[in-house]
Amino acid sequence: METCTAVTRLIEALRDDPEYAWSWHCNIAMAFVDEGGEPIRANHAAARFLKNFANVKPTHPLPALVDIDWRSRALQAERALEDFVELARDLDTPEHIVVAATLFNLELHVKELLKNRSPH
Repeated sequence: METCTAVTRLIEALRDDPEYAWSWHCNIAMAFVDEGGEPIRANHAAARFLKNFANVKPTHPLPALVDIDWRSRALQAERALEDFVELARDLDTPEHIVVAATLFNLELHVKELLKNRSPH
């Protein structure tokens, strides 16, 4: 089968079966998330790709971009905490852990996140 024919069949299948298109949407978004991308942006990027590729719109609602900054920052804090916990496992004394926490600046980061916390 020629590439052009295969792509045409794929586009037809995406247009004819909304749930099949949604499965593509989810897989495209998850590839982005698996590489460390933010889930809300991943969903919007997948929707944009499928719209441009096959003129297909998502069959399910997408998360609002309004909360993206808060969620992105929370995800960054979570990753920083995971990095810190991994580092702390290798430290010998409580003093080393305090120094590491200071270097990671977790307390300040968490306070900033709480101050700017989304109301819902």
